Amino acid sequence: MMKLLFWRPTLNNTLGHVALKTDRYYVGFRPTKGNLPGGSQIKKRIPVSQIMEGNMKGCLALHQSIDRNCERGCDPIEYEIVIEEASNNEDVNSVVEEFLRYNGINPEDVTIERVEELCKKRKEYKLLPPEEAQNVEEPEIPIKLLPKTEYSYNLIELMSGKTEDAESFYHRQQSCVSLVFNVIQMVWLRSHPDNQPSPMSNPVELITDLPFQVFYKVPWLEKVVKKHLTSRIVASSSATMEWVDTDVLGTMSNTEMPTVYIWYPDKNNRYGHAALQTDKYHISFWSEQDVKDCGKGTAATVGIPGSLVIHQKRDMELEGNRLPTATYQIVTVTNEAINRIHEEFIDIDTTTSIRRM
Repeated sequence: MMKLLFWRPTLNNTLGHVALKTDRYYVGFRPTKGNLPGGSQIKKRIPVSQIMEGNMKGCLALHQSIDRNCERGCDPIEYEIVIEEASNNEDVNSVVEEFLRYNGINPEDVTIERVEELCKKRKEYKLLPPEEAQNVEEPEIPIKLLPKTEYSYNLIELMSGKTEDAESFYHRQQSCVSLVFNVIQMVWLRSHPDNQPSPMSNPVELITDLPFQVFYKVPWLEKVVKKHLTSRIVASSSATMEWVDTDVLGTMSNTEMPTVYIWYPDKNNRYGHAALQTDKYHISFWSEQDVKDCGKGTAATVGIPGSLVIHQKRDMELEGNRLPTATYQIVTVTNEAINRIHEEFIDIDTTTSIRRM
């Protein structure tokens, strides 16, 4: 049965990632720098701002260990999925093979079996004494550069699911999300020649209870999959999303751009929470009563004293010791502009009932 592997956005990776795995192929689509000399470029951190600009070379991580390394050692949440009327693995493999051939890759060279053999050779190579290793050619890293299919985080197109595109989706820029989505749509279309609408026929209307900013992003696709395609959850990785505390305010995450942290409502907090962080400040506004009650306020309050929480660790405590549900970096506003407004806000708090916590 086909699997989808989700790495949700975290403080260390605000974009997240999704990969596809069948009985024959592992497909982890990622952006890369340069021409992958030795495959090392995929392991280096690429600024979020650069990824969002688009027009980046795409590459395939052919083994889950590569994706896991790129996601700072976190394990994914895995879902087994079923596409109605399709043979699943066989039909998905057919679309993946077309995609590979379009990019000049022989599918036989990148099967799970071949990649496992390659990983075994690399492991044996790394165990060689240095004097022996220098006389042996290093096995290649299980990554393939895609000469034609470019990576774009924002400029993507999703197949509607009503009619098959004249030009295959992989001829255009893709993100990891759109690639997985479009593979599934292509399989559905070929399995339903009568043009029966797929469960994902109208992407805009699929999930409406998420912020517009995350449409077509990893959290959105995970909700679509859970709602329309999931057979069962194979593995959960919530324990791997660890919080790394620091003593210096503003250095716990990549703050080259302002970052918004969102805690979705849950059974313990039906309102949820949002906070903003720049390179200089953590900005989080609570009512004074909520802070005293440790975030357990049960009713909306109006006209009561407010409190500024200045460290995300305190936000997490107020939210029942849970990580933010989603993390987004803002590309249209600078740290400096937000810092200036926040400092003006702080300057007038002596005449209001706001307190710093």
